[in-house]
Amino acid sequence: MIWRKLALVLTIVSVMFAVSVNAQTSFTLNKEGVGCLKKGMLLSKVPAKCAGLYDRFEKKVIEDEMDGDYTIYSFYLGKEKVAEIPDYGEKKIGNITVFSSNVSTPGGVKPGMLIRKLLAMTGVKGDYRDGLNLVHRGYTINFDGMTNAGEKAFNDAYAKGTNVRLSNACFKADAKVVSISY
Repeated sequence: MIWRKLALVLTIVSVMFAVSVNAQTSFTLNKEGVGCLKKGMLLSKVPAKCAGLYDRFEKKVIEDEMDGDYTIYSFYLGKEKVAEIPDYGEKKIGNITVFSSNVSTPGGVKPGMLIRKLLAMTGVKGDYRDGLNLVHRGYTINFDGMTNAGEKAFNDAYAKGTNVRLSNACFKADAKVVSISY
């Protein structure tokens, strides 16, 4: 009888431990940054790890003959790329791009969310900087799954100097948010 109770207790403890290990921390990307990554922070002061957000980062120099070389800091949690910070010589955090579905904007936009859900939110606009993007409350949203109708809507609006008229027809049904920058 005691062995059965002990086995039950051990099973419950094992399940609780597994759930706590697998539970992922949620973060909000805001005007200050995300987690330990704060805008204006010197890149030399970025912690090697940030509990729940990333467990390592890598630096890579990108050779760019036209605009000059720059460095990309890529942050990972396990094998998943969580965030990226470019350094164009400022040596401090100026822009953060997030790729993890555990990071959302204050408005609730997060990587992996369906574009049709994003389009249901008020204030979503098309953006032409550095390619075709969406903007919501000041956050630049990169996406996948644009249709030919969507490309035409963006190009026509750009040519006319008007805002893009966004609709679900601009995107495939499974189109998703890929990343968010601020």
